[in-house]
Amino acid sequence: MTQVDNPILLGGCGSSGTSLLSHLLNGHPNLYCGAELHLLNKKALYEPPFTESKSQLARLLQKRAKALATGVKLRIPARAAYLQIKRLRYDGILTTGLLNNKYLGSSTYANLRYGRAIFADCAGYGLTLEDCLNLVQTSDSFKELIDRFFAAVLLRAGKQRWAEKTPNNCYCIGEFLSLYPAGQYIHIVRDGRDVVPSLIKRGASPEVAVRRWLHDTLMGYPYRHHSRCYMLKYEDLVSAPLQTLNQLTRFLGESESAKQMLASQTKNSPTNGHSSWSVKTSDPVSTQALEKWKKPNYFSKGYLEALFAYTHLSSKFLDSLGIDGIRSANDLLRALNYEATDCWNNNPRLSPKLMKHFFQEKVYSLLASEKLACDITVFL
Repeated sequence: MTQVDNPILLGGCGSSGTSLLSHLLNGHPNLYCGAELHLLNKKALYEPPFTESKSQLARLLQKRAKALATGVKLRIPARAAYLQIKRLRYDGILTTGLLNNKYLGSSTYANLRYGRAIFADCAGYGLTLEDCLNLVQTSDSFKELIDRFFAAVLLRAGKQRWAEKTPNNCYCIGEFLSLYPAGQYIHIVRDGRDVVPSLIKRGASPEVAVRRWLHDTLMGYPYRHHSRCYMLKYEDLVSAPLQTLNQLTRFLGESESAKQMLASQTKNSPTNGHSSWSVKTSDPVSTQALEKWKKPNYFSKGYLEALFAYTHLSSKFLDSLGIDGIRSANDLLRALNYEATDCWNNNPRLSPKLMKHFFQEKVYSLLASEKLACDITVFL
């Protein structure tokens, strides 16, 4: 069995360019990066002993195999979903994955019972659900399971090193780096004001979209100076792809093959991205998706600025990451060297006090109905 000691993990907020980056890496002659596994973003799987997680994971795969065979969808129990969302609200976190997913799988936040399905795209790796179940049942540790899975994949692909992209991998950076002492992590970030509209198109409410960007981007922020972590900006990737990819491959200790990666990306993309995306991952790299939020009529004047100025995460969560000086989405924009605009600077009617009152007391019904075309000043 070919064992890789220095695998690569990719993470970041969804719609930040993680899919594009994974397809580019897959074009490198030495690297394989396939579809999302939703495996390496589960804290419970990293925690010893593996015995309990192994049995839960095996039962989960057996239920999914039976459901696929019978055509029955396994839905998340409503009570469990409610309790999970309540817990996320307490921690200052809101995401859409739990409620939107209809299949029994594994939750990033809690245990192995709810959320997205592990090995959901195993067919893209040339393996069946039964193959994955056999690997789970015959592995004595989580690391052995991962190594055996990718050994078969690399042998088939004829490559030497694997990378895995699931956006929520950013939730388990420390665990992954401990499991693989020579492993490396890439955290891709993007201007949240471009991310939020994309997440809204995919079904998130504006409030949830901003909180998800803030939370997921912050998960990688404490590792920005780590020797085995690399923070990459989407804007740099699409504006100067050759230079950015060569810098990245040097960090990874691989040959500088940016031209080959760009050429392969349009031909060999494992997937073409979400159906709501206007720019597909198989399209040539371009700046078409930059600063779309600035376009006329994309949002009502002041609306997006209000969301970023008054969307915060809890102090408890920020303290757990050791982050100081960042509370709001605007704070994070500035920390990442994006130009943040305070909403009241654009509209003299919107003082900080009024905006805070508006956002806390008035905006809920607007967010719930997602009437994005409304001008927020009419509520004051």
